[in-house]
Amino acid sequence: MRNKSAPVQGGRGSSRSKSAADVPDVAATATISPATRVGLLAPGGPAVLPPLDEVQSRYSFYTGKKALFKLCQNLVEEGLATTRSWEKSKADPLAFIDESLRRWCFLHGLSRVEAEFSEFSFAIRDADDHQLRISVQHWHLGHFVCRAPLTALEEHVSGLGAAFYQLLAYTLVRSLGSWDLDDAAASVEQMREWASESREEVGGAGDEFEIPDLDDCTPTFIAEARKNHVSIRHSLRILRAHSKGRFGVWIKSLLRMYALSCIPIDKRLKQDPEEEGYDYLRPVPAAVLSFDEQDAVVATVDEELENWSQCSSPPLLNLKFDPFQPQEMREVWRILRINFEIALETASLAEKWRLWTEVEEKKNEHRHRNRGKLSGRAA
Repeated sequence: MRNKSAPVQGGRGSSRSKSAADVPDVAATATISPATRVGLLAPGGPAVLPPLDEVQSRYSFYTGKKALFKLCQNLVEEGLATTRSWEKSKADPLAFIDESLRRWCFLHGLSRVEAEFSEFSFAIRDADDHQLRISVQHWHLGHFVCRAPLTALEEHVSGLGAAFYQLLAYTLVRSLGSWDLDDAAASVEQMREWASESREEVGGAGDEFEIPDLDDCTPTFIAEARKNHVSIRHSLRILRAHSKGRFGVWIKSLLRMYALSCIPIDKRLKQDPEEEGYDYLRPVPAAVLSFDEQDAVVATVDEELENWSQCSSPPLLNLKFDPFQPQEMREVWRILRINFEIALETASLAEKWRLWTEVEEKKNEHRHRNRGKLSGRAA
């Protein structure tokens, strides 16, 4: 709010401005001693300076005040924020929402999620028809290096490694998004078409295209399962049957991810990417499921990343809701919680695999070192 200052007495526009007769004669003024003349000057009032802690260091500009304040009220009612946060934000709705959502994300394990999959951003925007839009965007790919853990599962029980890979890829595609063998195969097919078109344009001659060899990098047991079109239901039976075995911690984590992805949600709240005008209609996936650090799957996603960097891809999650509809608000927070729990469980599995791989590598290194010493003694 702008503070209106009172008009200065005797200033321009004042009803008590002096006339020419009221002005003292210049000659009379000259006879007054300097000390007296200073004393006759009107004393200046002290400058009113506000305390520094009350000066705003930044200003928030927003539209749709009613919707924003209703959202703030809902955050408190749903337990996502507190009245203390409102006081801390100095009644600024944008600052309040920002602080409340940051706190909520932290309590739901965002730091652990970002430790594995890097940056996730949470945004609330004004939408048409007095509605708001909330979105979760992801910018960097996480990486599951699958060969060693999947091979250990397959060696433990035949079919277990293939079942684990199939359900992991299926669950991530339904929730956070992933780049797996299916995506890599589609990318390879596209590369072949481009190579064929290029050769036709130059009359059969031209630069050779290096196309990644997926068959060479894919484990045999996974290739066979894909060839036989093993169903998700069959994979679930195998995993559930061995959820209390040696690798039960991994399997239970995956089964929880799958169960969370199957919870029904109100899909009417989810925005269609085509309506939002995005150039590229697929979000950047949260994870790459490759078999080695650098293999054909990674080569295909590297090629695809060039397209993502040149286009605007939609968020992982984009919900449009009316803050004056309590049922919609409750559903929005429920959908957000489900997605955060899936992300947290996925990050937890990635951490378990990484730690297990490090331990196995140390064991193998120790075995090779001991064999070297024994062979030296025998020589």
